[in-house]
Parts: sequence; C-alpha cells; structure tokens
Amino acid sequence: MATARTFGPEREAEPAKEARVVGSELVDTYTVYIIQVTDGSHEWTVKHRYSDFHDLHEKLVAERKIDKNLLPPKKIIGKNSRSLVEKREKDLEVYLQKLLAAFPGVTPRVLAHFLHFHFYEINGITAALAEELFEKGEQLLGAGEVFAIGPLQLYAVTEQLQQGKPTCASGDAKTDLGHILDFTCRLKYLKVSGTEGPFGTSNIQEQLLPFDLSIFKSLHQVEISHCDAKHIRGLVASKPTLATLSVRFSATSMKEVLVPEASEFDEWEPEGTTLEGPVTAVIPTWQALTTLDLSHNSVSEIDESVKLIPKIEFLDLSHNGLLVVDNLQHLYNLVHLDLSYNKLSSLEGLHTKLGNIKTLNLAGNLLESLSGLHKLYSLVNLDLRDNRIEQMEEVRSIGSLPCLEHVSLLNNPLSIIPDYRTKVLAQFGERASEVCLDDTVTTEKELDTVEVLKAIQKAKEVKSKLSNPEKKGGEDSRLSAAPCIRPSSSPPTVAPASASLPQPILSNQGSTPMQVVTCLTRDSYLTHCFLQHLMVVLSSLERTPSPEPVDKDFYSEFGNKTTGKMENYELIHSSRVKFTYPSEEEIGDLTFTVAQKMAEPEKAPALSILLYVQAFQVGMPPPGCCRGPLRPKTLLLTSSEIFLLDEDCVHYPLPEFAKEPPQRDRYRLDDGRRVRDLDRVLMGYQTYPQALTLVFDDVQGHDLMGSVTLDHFGEVPGGPARASQGREVQWQVFVPSAESREKLISLLARQWEALCGRELPVELTG
Repeated sequence: MATARTFGPEREAEPAKEARVVGSELVDTYTVYIIQVTDGSHEWTVKHRYSDFHDLHEKLVAERKIDKNLLPPKKIIGKNSRSLVEKREKDLEVYLQKLLAAFPGVTPRVLAHFLHFHFYEINGITAALAEELFEKGEQLLGAGEVFAIGPLQLYAVTEQLQQGKPTCASGDAKTDLGHILDFTCRLKYLKVSGTEGPFGTSNIQEQLLPFDLSIFKSLHQVEISHCDAKHIRGLVASKPTLATLSVRFSATSMKEVLVPEASEFDEWEPEGTTLEGPVTAVIPTWQALTTLDLSHNSVSEIDESVKLIPKIEFLDLSHNGLLVVDNLQHLYNLVHLDLSYNKLSSLEGLHTKLGNIKTLNLAGNLLESLSGLHKLYSLVNLDLRDNRIEQMEEVRSIGSLPCLEHVSLLNNPLSIIPDYRTKVLAQFGERASEVCLDDTVTTEKELDTVEVLKAIQKAKEVKSKLSNPEKKGGEDSRLSAAPCIRPSSSPPTVAPASASLPQPILSNQGSTPMQVVTCLTRDSYLTHCFLQHLMVVLSSLERTPSPEPVDKDFYSEFGNKTTGKMENYELIHSSRVKFTYPSEEEIGDLTFTVAQKMAEPEKAPALSILLYVQAFQVGMPPPGCCRGPLRPKTLLLTSSEIFLLDEDCVHYPLPEFAKEPPQRDRYRLDDGRRVRDLDRVLMGYQTYPQALTLVFDDVQGHDLMGSVTLDHFGEVPGGPARASQGREVQWQVFVPSAESREKLISLLARQWEALCGRELPVELTG
C-alpha cells in the first residue's frame, strides 16, 4: 500500500489487496510455498503446501461456484523437482490474483483465513474478534476476568468504525461489529499488550499504531504495555470509573497519559481549584483513580499533571529517569510510593511532599545521604538497597522514625562494614527488636550485641562530658562571665509547672549538694521561658525574650540532635544551675508501670509507648472570659491507650532523694482512654484554632483509670479526673508544636485504624 489510512471524514479509497508467491522451501518430503500478502503499507507472509491450495479450491468451487479448472493440476511424479516447483509458483500466484479480483468487495471467509486476514487485515481482524465475543463475550463478562487484546486489534476496530461501512458486510451475523461494541461497553478489566518489533510475520510495528479506547464505557482497571502513549486516544473517557491504571514501556511523560489534551491549551487547571490568572481550560480530574503504575517508561519529571489524580494511594514510578521528587504534595492520599531505579541523588525536604507515606521504595538510585527522611513519621516500610550510602551516621536519620518496621540497605557500601547488622540496629535504640533489616528478623543474639554497643556509646559520651566540662554551659559565651549572686536566706516555695512562669533560681558557686540547684521538668515550653529569664539575670542582658512557644516538642528540644534518642539531658551553668530530663530508660519504666496498672494487664507485654509529648488541656472558660485556662499535661499514646498526666514540678534546692530512689509519686495520671473508644477528632476548637478535640465513647463499665497513681516527683493537688460512665467524653488538647501535632494525629489514626478496621474520622471545625 503506497499510503497509510488516515482518521477523519475524508478518507482515501481502500487500496486493492495483493498476493504474490515469492518463493518455496522443502519441508520433509513436500514443498511449502511462501506467499507475500500486501494490504496498503502492511505486508505479511503465509506458508502453504499445494494440498492447502487444493482444499481451498474445492471449498470455493462448492460455495462460490468458481471455475474448477482455475487451480493448476496436481502432479504425482516429480512433484518436488525444481522446474515443476518454479512453474507452480507462477501458476499459484496467478490463481490467487484471480481469486482476489473475483471478490473485490468482501473476501470469502475461507479465502480470508487462507491468507491470514484474521491476523493482519482490518476487516478480517474485526470479524474474527466479533465472532469470538459473540460466542464467549457473556461468559467473559460474567467471570469478571481481565480481557487481553492487542493494539492491532484495537487499531482495526477504530479504523472499521471510521470507514462508515455496514457493521456486518459479510452477511454473517456472528461477525457483526455490534458484538464488539456491546462487549466493550460493559467490560471492566482490560489489558492491551503490544509487541516489540514487527508483529508476527508482518512488517506492522504494532506499538506505533493509533487506537481509540473511548468505546470502553465501564473500565475499572486498565493495563497497557509496549504502546506509544502519544497514539492512545480516548483513555480519559474512563475518568469517572477507572480505579487502577498501568502504562509501561509506553510513555515519555506523565502528561501523555494523564492529560493528553493539555497540549491544546496554553494554561490549564484541574476542575474544582481556585482559578488564578489566565486559564484557557479547566480539566476534569480522575475521579476514581487510586492506583497508578507508570514504571519502566522514559519519564524524566513528576510534572503538574499529578494535580489531576488527587485520590491516588499507590504510585509506581520505578525504572524511569527521575532526577528530583516534585509535585507530590498535591497527592494528599498517597501512602505507597515506588521511586526505585531512577537517578535520585537528594531527598532534602521530602517530608514536605510526603505527609502520610507508609511504604517508600528508593532502591537503585544515587543516594549518599538519608537526611531528608528524618521527618517521615508515618513510614513503615523503607527500601534503600542498591544505593551509595557509606556512613553509618546516615542511618541515624531514620533511627528515630516511630513507625518504621522494615528496612533494606543491601548492596550499599556500608553493608560490607564488619558487624553491619548490629551497628544498623543500634541506631534504632529501644526499637531495635521491632525492626526487620534486609528481610531478616532480628535475633536475640543481635539484640544483646546492640545493648553492648549502646553501653559503649554512653560510656564514650560520659567520658567526653567529663573531659570537656566547659562545653556544658550552653552556646552563649557571655554566660561564662555571669556574676555570682548569693541566694536568699530561705529557698522559694516549690511551685508546680502549671503555675505562672517561675522566678529565676539563683545559687552561689559551691561544691556541696546543698549549693546546687536542680530543676526536674518535662515542660519544654516553660523550661524554654525559664532558661531565657535565668540567662537574662545571670548575664545582665538588656532585652527580655518574648515568651512565645517554640515549635519543638520534648524529644526535638531535649533529645540527642544526631541520634534522635532520648538521653539524660543536663545543662550546667557557671552558676551551678542543673537541669535534668528523663532518659529513655525512665520512659521504659513508665511504659511498664502504665501497662501494669491498665484495666487489662494481660495485654501489658504488647504495650509500647508511641508518643510522649508536652500538651495543654483546655479548661472551661471562667464567667465573662472567652478563653479557658491551659493546663500543662503530658500526653502519652501507647499501642492501645491514650493518657493525660499532670506535669512535673520544678524543685529547689536539690531533693533529698537524689541519691536514692524517690519515695513520692513521679507521675500522676489525670485521665486515660482506650484508643478503640475514640469516635472522632475535631481540629480547631473555639478560640484556640490549633487545639484538637478528641471525642470518646465512654463505654459503660469500662474503668481504665482504676485508682492509678504513677510515681510522681512532686505533690500535685487533686486526684485522677473521672468522667461519667456511658456518655460522650471530650478532651480539648492544645499541642504547641506543629510537628508534634501532626505526629499525634498520624499515630493516633494509624492505631485507631488497626484496632477498628476503618479510617479515623478527622473533621475541621475551626
């Protein structure tokens, strides 16, 4: 065919088909003749022996009354001689040409099959497909199976619809095109797979053929491979129903697949967004799409077309050419992301784009640093194999992630370090037993080694502090020159942390315990203010710092900045003022104590503290006031419970029990609830827009509180608060740190979903 067919109303006349015998070959004891069939620009070869020609001829004589002498006669003697074969090649070619000329309209079915029209020619392909669906279509739809079809078949159907011919030109009702259209209107699961290189015995490059998918009206799942995405039309017609889409070995950009019509407009925006500036088109979003696989393509960037897939949960962009991670902040529902085998070298700011990610595959990239992963608090599974990570310190960036359970670091330079596994597990501290490294469960022997490594590290840190005492006094060099101020004759009365900002605590330098001031607190905000006011006095600073909350929680304010682990934290000023904060071991003791005093102690071994954060409980406002008081609390989230505890107190001077276990309560439980009893979370509360309201269903007879009083450093008036049984209970809680607030909501939602089997309702009310 000199020219290819085109789409559109003005179409060229269908060119005549040709068949030529171009050669022969001897197979066993008989000769096979090679036929080259031409249909426009498409060519293919068919092989038949003489007996096949004879059977064809008899059927045409019987069905179409052709001349029975048209076929060259059969020879018995010398049938394989070279001269006879060459003469027969010419005679058979003449025979085929006469047959095609005798049927210029619709080729008889027996002749069409003989020349493989049902494989390579438009009418033959559609007729065969229609007959197949006439016989099996209802069975395939009823079984809900994936229907596989080739690009050449779709191209044939598309061309057939464009020709404007009768849908059943052959007169056989089984081959009516309507059978195909009826099937495609109802099909839910479609697979389109092209071939690399020529198709079959033809010169047809199947992957380059254009086709239209708009004939499919009910698709839920589509899988396309080895097709040129620029030639795929009508896929966007499935936006209302399509939930899963896979396009592989086909695309050079995400736009080609998600918004092919974008090339027609200068500026476009997704439907439902606030329009700013000149926009030439508003494009509907993919309303049902939750899974998108664009792996094994030539995609070089994550472009703005992702705005059109806001409901995506699973995104696979592996085996592409991505250099940076961009635009994923538009995918609020994304939880599983595969970026493996790209060209990523940096992960900086990744947490600003992946808010709720649970599974992240970064294998096979160019990563040397993991610093961008340290705030992915919801991450559960992380694959980092086949990268360029050399330093064990890089693992510290992920060691503090609270939900991380599966990590793979195989085939990185650090994986050949002696005792690689135990050194990596040591970065996870108390969570080492919960981490599965390189698909291998952690053993008890490895955990014992991890404990030894931790002990050695702590010993090094203590030695470092003792050998460098001048580094303990804070960063401001002016503090070392602070004047010595003698204390008053009587120490101030101990005030709870919930009182107003404490007055500076002063002491002269001395060597006896009674001349050292110790402050024990977990209130990072009040401690921050107290330290600033203290330094004002000691250093004679002229400016009083603004007592605004710092955007850090207890862990980030007083944890180890490199490992992210909790440690005994001390600040010793030149005035010998000493601050001490709970260590990880003490947090572990608290976990054990809470577990033992729960309403269901048999669940104690499975209990683990997931979050330990400073918060404020919002009280009812006094008469005439618009805001209620903020009461400092410690909020404790375990795997199945959530607790509010009264804050520790500031003490002066050094408590007598500093040299022995405390005799008084250390923590006093204010309220406690089961996570499964949480009904919903409201974000924004009256005049505190950053406050959260946790609404619980107070189950009749469920007494979580009991008479629990947990070892507290100081005396706190009042006992545990108890709500009436059987009614709705609300906690209004204000968490100053935005980071801690997000972590609380994320972890709470995860545990609630695990316990209740559905997504936690979170409502915006302020």
